[in-house]
Amino acid sequence: MGWPEIRSALDAQLIALRHAGLDWTARRTKLSETTTRAHHVLDGAVSAAPREALAHLHAAKDTGAPAGPKLAEAATAIEKYLKAVDPDNAAGSAAGVPAPTEIGDEHGGHGGPGVPGARRALTGGWRKRSHVFTEQGGPGGFADFVARGGALLAFQLQWLLAAGHVLDRHGPALTDHQLQARARNGIDPITGTRTDWERGSKHKYGRHATAFTSAQSLAYAEMRVHDSRANQERRNKADADDELQYQIAVPAEWVFGADFRTHLRGWGRVGSKEHPQGTQPTIFPDSTHILVVYARSDTASEWVAYTCYPMLSPPGDG
Repeated sequence: MGWPEIRSALDAQLIALRHAGLDWTARRTKLSETTTRAHHVLDGAVSAAPREALAHLHAAKDTGAPAGPKLAEAATAIEKYLKAVDPDNAAGSAAGVPAPTEIGDEHGGHGGPGVPGARRALTGGWRKRSHVFTEQGGPGGFADFVARGGALLAFQLQWLLAAGHVLDRHGPALTDHQLQARARNGIDPITGTRTDWERGSKHKYGRHATAFTSAQSLAYAEMRVHDSRANQERRNKADADDELQYQIAVPAEWVFGADFRTHLRGWGRVGSKEHPQGTQPTIFPDSTHILVVYARSDTASEWVAYTCYPMLSPPGDG
């Protein structure tokens, strides 16, 4: 079920709950139908508001008499959820999203002639319309994003490109050769040499060079991590401590569902950095996480996604 159907179901619940002309039997029938339709998205949602709404809905649906207070609580909970997730009834739409403007200092541009020039981050006005996809979560949210999130995707890809290097090092356009060269010899895919495009120093690399299989997969992963409870808590700490950069990782299965491996690709080095013996395709284990590094130029600036990539285990694990 996509968001338009879920929104319609919730609006129907509000009508059933608020409409004085409907008798109790009619209201209860409508509640049973629409609560069942909306259950899966509300029960799996990220924020507390939809879970609270679901509890009130079931309480109202299961009561044996016209319990006015329960109906009022259910209606209030639904309205709270819709206000938090879809305040202007335009979730998933890019209509009216403000044009991005540059923020912060320039970054990147190192590596000699022919490399992409330095960039400045952009404001992320598109973000307020994306929550509905992450609230649905997993395969359902991703499918809805693919089906009707194209306009928001264009905004987000522009934002990601300006913010850091995620598209250049972990995007779907990277070839197997580029991933192999990075894992085996530390070649930065952006410069084509061992010079790091961001810093101008020697490029840092690990055993595996990983990427996403599609632009939608990359974008959805960043959105899902951004809206996770873990990131909300970590960002609150970063704001309180005046940090300018932090990282957060969540399980890939939580982001995409059980088929998370279909969204990821990579190559791993055989042998040490000093004595590489070749590469082989990365096999992503159940412990795979999606890591995002968020940064800002100063404490008054917006947070932007400096990078986002799949990693085989949580940071600091083993």
